[in-house]
Amino acid sequence: RLAGAYLVSKLGSGGVIAEFEGIPGASASYERGKGFNDALAAHQNLRVTTREVANFNRDEARAAMSRLLAQNQPFAAIFAHNDRMILGVMDALQNYPGPRPLLVGFDAIPEALQALREGKIAATVAQKPELMGALAVDTAIKVLRGEPVPPNIAVELDLIEASSH
Repeated sequence: RLAGAYLVSKLGSGGVIAEFEGIPGASASYERGKGFNDALAAHQNLRVTTREVANFNRDEARAAMSRLLAQNQPFAAIFAHNDRMILGVMDALQNYPGPRPLLVGFDAIPEALQALREGKIAATVAQKPELMGALAVDTAIKVLRGEPVPPNIAVELDLIEASSH
C-alpha cells in the first residue's frame, strides 16, 4: 500500500504504471501486489497496464524491461515486488533516452539504498526484520504456553524516498 500511496502522491495527474511481480502464488507476491493495487484502485487516472513476472530476479526484470522498451511502451512509474527486480529495471533504463519513470522497489537492500542516494530509483519499502524477529519469538513463547495468538500479526513498513535518504 505504501508504494501505491507514494505513486498516487507523485502522479496525481495520472499515468500508466508497470508492475513487476515476484513468484506467482508466493505470499510476498500476492500481498505486495494486492496492497499496491488496492492503494491505486480509487484513482482511475492511474492504471497498471502491464504486469511482468520476473520471479524476484534482477536478470529476468532487466530482460522484461528491455523487451518493453523495444516495444516503445512508456510508463510514468514502475513498481517491483522487490529491490532486485527494480534494480534490473534500472539497469535496462540505463541508456534509455526517453523520460525516466519513477522506480519503486521493496526491501531496502543496500544496493537499492545506494541507487536512492544516486537518484536512480525514487523509493523503496523497508520491512523491519528486527521487530518481526522479536514478534516471532514472543508469539512462539505464547504458543508454547498455550496462550491464544492472533492468526495474523501485521508489522508496519516504512517508505524510504530519495529525498529522505
